[in-house]
Amino acid sequence: MIKFQTLSVSAGVRTLIFGVLLGGLLLPVQARVKPLEAGPINNAQHAQQKCPQLAKQNNAVWTGKWWGIASGNMAVCEVDMLEREYEAGLIRNQQEAAQKCPQIARRYPGASWSGKWRTVVAGQVSVCQLNLGTREIEAGYIRNQQEATLRCQAVALQQYAEWTGRWRTPPNSATSLCEVRM
Repeated sequence: MIKFQTLSVSAGVRTLIFGVLLGGLLLPVQARVKPLEAGPINNAQHAQQKCPQLAKQNNAVWTGKWWGIASGNMAVCEVDMLEREYEAGLIRNQQEAAQKCPQIARRYPGASWSGKWRTVVAGQVSVCQLNLGTREIEAGYIRNQQEATLRCQAVALQQYAEWTGRWRTPPNSATSLCEVRM
C-alpha cells in the first residue's frame, strides 16, 4: 500500500502566497494560438510554403495546422503569436508607458520594449509588450542541416518562439544548440 503525505497550508500562508504571486512577480501573458486567413491553399505542401510566411509576417510561428473554409476559396493557418506582454500596473498614456515599459524590459536579459502597451483592466492594470531577443536552446545532437531544420523548429514551437535558422554543436559536446527568437 502506498501512502501519500498531504501538505496542510494555513489560510494566512495561502493568502501570503497568493499576494506574492499577484503582486510581486511579472509573468508573461501566455502566447495566443489563433487562426489567420491565408487565402486559398491547395494541399499540405502548399500550406507548408504559405503558412510559415504568413506567420512570420504577423510575428507568429505556424503550429503546423491549417484547414480550408468557404468551399476551397479560403483557408486558415493556425499560429502561435509571439507577443509577450508583462504586467506594468496602471499606465494612463503613452508618456507613462515610455517610462514604465523600458524599466520592465531591463529585468529580462536581451529584452526590449516593442513600443506597444494596452490596458487589460480599466483603471487598474496595463501590460507592456516586450521583444525578448534571441537565446540558444538545447536540442539533442544534430548531425546535419536537414535534422537541424526538424529539431530546431520543434524546439522553437515548444518555447513559443521562432527558429532563426542558426544552430551549432559546441566542441566536445553531445548536444546541439538552436538559436530562437523569443
